[in-house]
Amino acid sequence: MIPFAVVSAAAAGFAAQLLDGALGMGFGTVGTAVLAGLGLAPVVIAAAAAAASLVAGLM
Repeated sequence: MIPFAVVSAAAAGFAAQLLDGALGMGFGTVGTAVLAGLGLAPVVIAAAAAAASLVAGLM
């Protein structure tokens, strides 16, 4: 089973990247705030932001 933290990070990263692409907002600001609000560790937040940036760069 996938841990809740991984699912939360993926969902928040997807939502923040969607906002970033649609509205031109900074992903780092939105994504970091949402993930920190969920209580995730800074290491997880940094990994989620890096993974989302990688995926966005490939698109």
